[in-house]
Amino acid sequence: MIWGGRESRLSTLVPVFVAVVLSLALGLFAGYTRGRSSALVMRIIDILFAFPMVLLAIGLATALGPGRWTIALTIVFTATPYLTRVVYAGVRAERDKEYVEAARALGASTGTVLLREILPNVATPAIVYGTTLVGSMIVFLSGLSFLGLGTQPPTADWGRMVSEGAQVLVLDAAHVATAPALAIVSVALAFNWLGNGLRDWLDKR
Repeated sequence: MIWGGRESRLSTLVPVFVAVVLSLALGLFAGYTRGRSSALVMRIIDILFAFPMVLLAIGLATALGPGRWTIALTIVFTATPYLTRVVYAGVRAERDKEYVEAARALGASTGTVLLREILPNVATPAIVYGTTLVGSMIVFLSGLSFLGLGTQPPTADWGRMVSEGAQVLVLDAAHVATAPALAIVSVALAFNWLGNGLRDWLDKR
């Protein structure tokens, strides 16, 4: 159980972190700039919205084979559009405010304005949403492992433990599937509560 939890958390935390960093870069660029480049980035994001998570995972598993890389790429491709939308909306709301105009009037470069003025005001929603997203992705990862598309034996994983336990669920061994299932729910709820706590701590309003 403990080793399976290690695999489940690592396989979601790292891809979500990559998605947060990538979405911050894309959202800052698309939200601050005007013209075709901004529209092109957001249209690509809209295209990624059209891919269902499970079908994308099946396609990647067919191309790359089931395993950790399939999970990581699926989570990155799935989480990035949602996070980018959050960052993009925040940047669009901040880019024309007085403090940004003052920084431009003082001669600040575009990179300085983005990193020192706008990023601190749009990073909090992305971090909070990314933390909450970890819980959802742990459930999603467990579903992939349950279907045989995620972590492969002999590596322990909660989703695969539930799948194997389901075979003996009615043979007086319900704990084999119930224990990892409760662990999945508990960790997912914990990350959701962590996201709510970060929201209250980072945004005093």
